[in-house]
Parts: sequence; structure tokens; C-alpha cells
Amino acid sequence: IMVDPDTQPENGSLVVAKLDSEDEATFKKLVIDGPNRYLKPLNTAYDTIKINGNCRIVGTVKEIRFRP
Repeated sequence: IMVDPDTQPENGSLVVAKLDSEDEATFKKLVIDGPNRYLKPLNTAYDTIKINGNCRIVGTVKEIRFRP
């Protein structure tokens, strides 16, 4: 994935985020629902994470490339 740290994420953006409680960054979909914000995993086996100032958006995904 190609990530731009200067692009402001919008509802539905794929983002790389760093939760305050974790040592590693995570790749999720940002969901904005009124005043509520969530990090929604692309893998449905994981839970959605409500964010409320407990994380930093490292960057917004601008491009995804796959190798066959």
C-alpha cells in the first residue's frame, strides 16, 4: 500500500493508524458516523474499534498494488 501522511482521511478512507495502547500500527477503514469514529477491520473476524482521541492516523492509503 502507498500511504500519504499529509492527506486528511474522510469517511470510508483506508488508513494506517497507531492506537495509543498498541506498539504497532494497524491498517483499517475509517468510519465516521456523526460524532463517532471507528476503525473497521477489512477482516470480519476482528472487532471494530471505537476511537475517541486514543489513536493517531499515520496516513491515508492512496494506492494499493497487488503482485500476482
